[in-house]
This record gives sequence, structure tokens and C-alpha cells, in this order.
Amino acid sequence: MIYSQFGDVDFKSDSDYSSVKDTVPDYLTIRGDLFISNGNREVVSYSPGGEVTVEPSIPFGHFLSFLNTRLFVGRLSEDPSAIAWSSVGGHRDFDASIYGGPEGAGRISLSNRTGDTVTGMSSPFFGDIYAFTDRTVSRLRLSNGYPQRELIIQGVGCSSHQSIRIVGNDMIWCSEKGIHSL
Repeated sequence: MIYSQFGDVDFKSDSDYSSVKDTVPDYLTIRGDLFISNGNREVVSYSPGGEVTVEPSIPFGHFLSFLNTRLFVGRLSEDPSAIAWSSVGGHRDFDASIYGGPEGAGRISLSNRTGDTVTGMSSPFFGDIYAFTDRTVSRLRLSNGYPQRELIIQGVGCSSHQSIRIVGNDMIWCSEKGIHSL
């Protein structure tokens, strides 16, 4: 049984849920719906009326963020170095046939070397989303409607998505080297 602001939801598990052991799900609310991601399972949404929906069109990923009508999913299960985004106005629309256009869905790799994986993603911060690997910090900025990556810190990354916090006019996070501020 899950309790949230949406009420009690009877969420039965099956043997496949053993794959979520030792993982921390991420969550996000969009227009009243609660979205929960876990890189080993489909994204699940809960409506205010208690309806539970498996979201097969949203890629399996570990982290969620929402900016200007686009849903961003980070550390994709099929490519841990990538971030995918939905089409403009369609936070459930990740259709591969419309990748690449400024209004369409797309994806980008944050890998600067072999083995880089996305370790976290911020909530929107001054109109941008910040994406982290264990050794880099990148800004995802919408330029003419299309998300563009700008590498802003190299050599310092983030060790845990759960450590990324926006505090007033600053963002803080933890890495192997300590606590950092943007």
C-alpha cells in the first residue's frame, strides 16, 4: 500500500520487483500527476484520483526533471551516459521518429570518456537543468527550443543524485572530493 497526497493506492508487486532492490527511485509531479522512475522498471504515474498508470512511452531511467513543458529522463537503462527529453508540450512523447528537431524529442550523451554515467540531475535552476557524471557538471539550456549541453565543470562531478539541492540562489551537491556549490 502506498500513501501519498493522492490517497491510498494498492500497488501489488510481483517477482519482477526484486530488480528494484538497492535502488532509490526518483519522483516528480507534473500537472498534479506523480511520476516515479527507477532505472530497472517502467515509469509509473499516479493521478490525483488514485489511478495508477505504467508509462511505456517514457524511457527507463533513474532521474526525472521537468523544464518548459519537457520531461527529462537521466541515466537511461539502455545508455547510462545519456539523457532523453520529450517533445515540447508532450511530457509522455519520446517517439524516436521525431528526434532531432527543436520541437521534438531527443537524447544526448554526457560521456567524455568510456564508462561515464549520469549520476544526477537537478530540478530547474534559473531556467536550466544541471546534469552530473562522477567527473563533470553540464548545463542543459534550451536554445531556440532545443536542449544544448554546455560542459561547465570538469574534474568534479556528483556522487549521488540525492545530494543535489537548490538552496536559495545556489545549488549544492556532494562528490568524492567534498561538498560543492555552483
